[in-house]
Amino acid sequence: MKLRLVKQGDFLGTKCDFYVNETGDIFMSRTQIGYALKYKNPSKGIEDIHNRHHDRLDTMSVKVDPLSLQGSNPHYRNGERAYMYPEKGIYEICRYSRQKVAGDFYDWVYDVIQSIKKNGYYIASEKDEKWLGIRRETKEVRKAETDQIKLFVEYARAQGSQHADRYYVSLTKLINRRLGIESGGRDKAYQRTLMHLKSMETVVGLHLATLMAEGLPYKEIYQGVKKFIEAL
Repeated sequence: MKLRLVKQGDFLGTKCDFYVNETGDIFMSRTQIGYALKYKNPSKGIEDIHNRHHDRLDTMSVKVDPLSLQGSNPHYRNGERAYMYPEKGIYEICRYSRQKVAGDFYDWVYDVIQSIKKNGYYIASEKDEKWLGIRRETKEVRKAETDQIKLFVEYARAQGSQHADRYYVSLTKLINRRLGIESGGRDKAYQRTLMHLKSMETVVGLHLATLMAEGLPYKEIYQGVKKFIEAL
């Protein structure tokens, strides 16, 4: 089984790595759970919990070759296996742990895992490099789309439109509404939303260019693009 690092979070100063396997199951390592729960000997603390409740936790853990942990550089001795716990196993450890932070860690882990499931692997609030890269790309696409809208504004004005400039705002609002982005919220959007935004603004720009090339009336073009966005 290959496990890929997909998110790093911070719980009370402890860096926590989250991995997914080929089917999208989410895992954490025994050692990092132990650090997060503030055990003096992190790995041994979780091992003791596991041994006391092995009838439950044996089925909620896997031993993997550390070399199969892609995206991180874990330190294991030669031949040592890494104990990894999926979502349910993490929750069970929190339930059995007597550490004061166990409840808070449970709540934090639950929120992080739900966020990964819902919004993709990297969340915008942490502004990691992957998110920043996607945001830069969406800005480049936005500029290209804005240039195309400018051509449409000139096209509409040439056909007698008295309020052609409104199409900048109207088309932006349509796209934001379709993706559930609030006004001014693009810098707070999740990576998955940004990727959808990038794709949508690319095809909207192309659609505008195609309809103008056909010489259609500007109002008909706008309605066509509006329906196109709503159908995406």
